[in-house]
Amino acid sequence: MIHSQKYSKVRQRNSYTVSYAQHGEICYGEVLFFAEVVDPEIDESSAYAFVKGYVKKDMNLVADLTTNLKTYGLLIFEKERQDGIRLVRLEKINQKIVLMESEHMFIGGIFPNFYEKD
Repeated sequence: MIHSQKYSKVRQRNSYTVSYAQHGEICYGEVLFFAEVVDPEIDESSAYAFVKGYVKKDMNLVADLTTNLKTYGLLIFEKERQDGIRLVRLEKINQKIVLMESEHMFIGGIFPNFYEKD
């Protein structure tokens, strides 16, 4: 289940970092809060998430030039730069991701790991 960052009952774990589709690309960020927008003219509503976007770095955690090993399930995000706040329709949110923080970067883990087979 995905919560917003403002949801006060969940503080022990991050359940608000997600991947989402926007303009044909996969993007990543934190759900700040949810909102329902009602169009009174047609009496229809749509659900949205306000998402603080992350800037993905184009780098690999493993630099193995011999075997050319890649870490497919892990993504690197810049720690100091965010990509603004975006309005995302709920049906465009793909999945929750695990976010780990280091001194200089955020590391996002996409699970289950579809790339490595036992």
